[in-house]
Amino acid sequence: MQDQPLIRLLQPEDVNALKNLTSITAKDQTLGPPNTIKNLLTPEELNKRLHPPFETIGAFSNQELLGAASLCPTPKNPLSDSSEKSFGLSLVMVTPSARGNGIGTKLIEECLSRAEQHGATEVLLEVYIPNPAKKLYESIGFKEWHTCENAYRHSEHQFHLVHMKKTLP
Repeated sequence: MQDQPLIRLLQPEDVNALKNLTSITAKDQTLGPPNTIKNLLTPEELNKRLHPPFETIGAFSNQELLGAASLCPTPKNPLSDSSEKSFGLSLVMVTPSARGNGIGTKLIEECLSRAEQHGATEVLLEVYIPNPAKKLYESIGFKEWHTCENAYRHSEHQFHLVHMKKTLP
């Protein structure tokens, strides 16, 4: 039986571990188009994820970062009179060798808990499909609300961008 991972807020000193995790998980192209991935891998962008307003949560086993997820408040839509307070969930990633062990679920649940503590009424995310993570998001209660067909093509694969949201209690 595998030990339960330690789930904690990542700190600036975790930037190299986050960069390594991102480069490992980016290989399957489910994090987005190559230019998006390239921009995510910059030290500046990864470092931003380790400071407010971002809260990036990590899952560790034996001091190895196995997964991470970022949470950040989203700007209020100036065209809407809705009082919804939204947070965005992004960069949800788990190393291929650790997938299927509940790490993604634990990371997302921690992010949802933090969003609730901040008074959020909904959490939004985007997922490029095909991507098995979409089933994970659905199992946690995220619902599809918009799809951009043929968002990008990489090699022989065509990816669609699916926008999902979960309403919080």
